[in-house]
Amino acid sequence: MLDPKQQQAIRIAAWNAFDAIRGVAEASVFRNHVLAMLLLKYLSDCARSPAGEVGQPGNHSPWIIAKDADFAMLRAAAHQAGNGKRIDQALQALENDNPLLDDVFQGVSFDSTALGNPKQKDRVLSQLLTCFDATALDFRAADQQAAAAVALACDSLISQVATASGKQGGEFFTPPEISRLIARLMQPQSGESVCDPCCGSGTLLLTCRRFACESSGRDDIHLFGQEKSGSAWTLAKINMVLHGEARAHLAWGDTLRDPRLFAADGRSLQVFDVVVSNPPFNLKEWGHEDAEGDVHQRYRRGIPPRGTGDYAFIS
Repeated sequence: MLDPKQQQAIRIAAWNAFDAIRGVAEASVFRNHVLAMLLLKYLSDCARSPAGEVGQPGNHSPWIIAKDADFAMLRAAAHQAGNGKRIDQALQALENDNPLLDDVFQGVSFDSTALGNPKQKDRVLSQLLTCFDATALDFRAADQQAAAAVALACDSLISQVATASGKQGGEFFTPPEISRLIARLMQPQSGESVCDPCCGSGTLLLTCRRFACESSGRDDIHLFGQEKSGSAWTLAKINMVLHGEARAHLAWGDTLRDPRLFAADGRSLQVFDVVVSNPPFNLKEWGHEDAEGDVHQRYRRGIPPRGTGDYAFIS
């Protein structure tokens, strides 16, 4: 849908946004900030009415953006002091007005000292706002082309952050080549439920959704995931919304020690048509001490070795 020139322009714009902040703090500290800003920009663009007003959902958008949460307002004030506080207030207003975004910005603070002293923070955030105002990141059309553009920008940013994070990047990001291979092997189908018990940024789930949609022409696959890291869980929630998958059910917690995906009775664990995962390898502290008494009887075939969490995930 996007021609090569558009794709390149989006990748460059995403890189510029990433570059504006990456020299200030570690990638693991700010990785969700750039995605949160992309989400704010996208929803602000989508929620504009045909007359260009904000504060009410547009004809094509379910999102409500208050005037003090609009990206254009933040961009207009970018050269004034207090960027961090204004952006945090905008994100909070976005959550308050849109139930689907409940807790999605957990742990994301642009007013954090991690971005430097007030003067440096204002300068960095002013540059970040300017980068997100790029023509390539204009999503006001709110059509399939805009949806494809924001998805590409999101994928580019997550890939860049994962690369900059080095070894830590593997904790929340499954390379697209591996994700596509897993989807092709499992062949999730339209109408099925797909779960990733260690979903990280959610990219593997989204790849399975794309495979099912391309195979059937319908977008009715049901995504479920659980993630132990609160930061990665936040990233996954943002990733889902930016890919038009606000229906995904993502739980926060340790899958082995504290499973959170339950059946309708609220007691037994939910079962799924397809389970895919790229779990952490060689996990030593996985909960061996509680395995024998597991109320869900997940280790009925035998207790995995104490120092090998890989077998616990398989069980």
